[in-house]
Amino acid sequence: MATGKHQSSGKGIDVQKIVIIAAVAVAVIALVVLAVVFINGGGEEPPTSAPPGTIGSIPATDAPKVQVSVVAADGSEARDLGLLVGDTRDLTAIIVPNDTKDTPAWTTSDAAVVSITPEAGDARKARLVCEGAGSAVVTVTVGEGTYAFTVTVQEETTPTGPEDTTPPEPVYTNPLTGLASERDLTEARPYAVMINNIRKATPQAGITKADMIFEIPVEGNITRLMGIYQDLTAVDVIGSVRSARPYFIDIARGFDAVYIHAGGSDDAYASLKSTGITHIDGTNGTNATFFRDQERAETMGMEHSWMLDVPTVEPYLTKLGERLTHNDGFSAGFTFAEAEDRTGARAEKAEARFNSSKSTFFEYDRTTGLYKVSQYDAPMTDENTGEQLAVRNVVALRVRISPIAGDTEGRLRATLTGSGSGTYLVDGVMQTINWMRTSDGTQFTFTDEDGNPLTFAPGSTYFAILPISTGSIQVS
Repeated sequence: MATGKHQSSGKGIDVQKIVIIAAVAVAVIALVVLAVVFINGGGEEPPTSAPPGTIGSIPATDAPKVQVSVVAADGSEARDLGLLVGDTRDLTAIIVPNDTKDTPAWTTSDAAVVSITPEAGDARKARLVCEGAGSAVVTVTVGEGTYAFTVTVQEETTPTGPEDTTPPEPVYTNPLTGLASERDLTEARPYAVMINNIRKATPQAGITKADMIFEIPVEGNITRLMGIYQDLTAVDVIGSVRSARPYFIDIARGFDAVYIHAGGSDDAYASLKSTGITHIDGTNGTNATFFRDQERAETMGMEHSWMLDVPTVEPYLTKLGERLTHNDGFSAGFTFAEAEDRTGARAEKAEARFNSSKSTFFEYDRTTGLYKVSQYDAPMTDENTGEQLAVRNVVALRVRISPIAGDTEGRLRATLTGSGSGTYLVDGVMQTINWMRTSDGTQFTFTDEDGNPLTFAPGSTYFAILPISTGSIQVS
């Protein structure tokens, strides 16, 4: 009996061991399976959307293994940017997972608007430069991951204050030069001032500020000037002032000018009285607008020292109640305009000869487009400024001038009505012209050889009135 019990007990022990070993094996297998599932993420739900903040991301069903975003140097995400030409931005691509072996590729849709340059040695970083105005899309691609954003670039503008609602200053034109003027001179009467022109009385004061100058012979084989000033505000002193002659008065009337002189011939005083022209006489009238230049009196003589005190002229006339504006319908009659190509013989130099004793010379300056004026073997300069007189237009007119019969002083008479010929110099060329004047006190009219009205170049004009009998114009 003892032997049988011993065998039965041995068999039970073997079964128990087998059960224990099997249980352990199942447990180990279960643990292994759970570990594999955990490692492979088998317990997570698949993502339903792309990571927030990405642009141009791929739908969840096709999500790449690499996710990309871009941040600026300050850490902010690079979304649609508004920048100015010349602006720069340092960018960094954020890549998940960050151990990807793919190299970031940066591109721009328009390099003329935005350029993008990866940093040498670290392609995750790049510098963006705004090259020009417009819009461009910048894209960074890492493997299957992509991030894109739009950059809009504008030109830099200078900040402005509140809108200026002040009306623009009106643009006026001087009717005697065609040049711009600071004030409206259309209705203002000009001033015709008699100016000494003998050698001893030079240089004269104020001649460079005259809009037009008339040089005409007087008795004694000399000439006298009459400066026409549309606006007196540009000059303080004019002179020395000399006496009147009838033909100067006649020309001044054609401009409806206030005539300013110091004395005059008997015929001149008769003309002043008969025509009723507004005039200021510094010899037999008033001293209110004149003064004696003592230095000139001592070096040149008393008769060459009587000067016009210009700022006193208009107040004096206003006090007298004289008319300072034109009557309705008056026109100076001159037309001014630039010409693209003036035709004619070259006229670099010219000599206007009045008689055997007096000539005036003109030399064209290509730099300024003006004719420099000389006389008495020297530049014709302005005592006020020291500048040489230079004009845009030179007009030489041939006129009948002859001694007055019975005049013991040899005074002259000039026939300024009718018609005649002349020479016009402008821009270094010469044109033959014709002049006409219908009656005393009217304005000259000028035409070219074909009968067309003459158009003057904008600027001042020098008129040389040459006697037909003794005068000439030589041009080279």
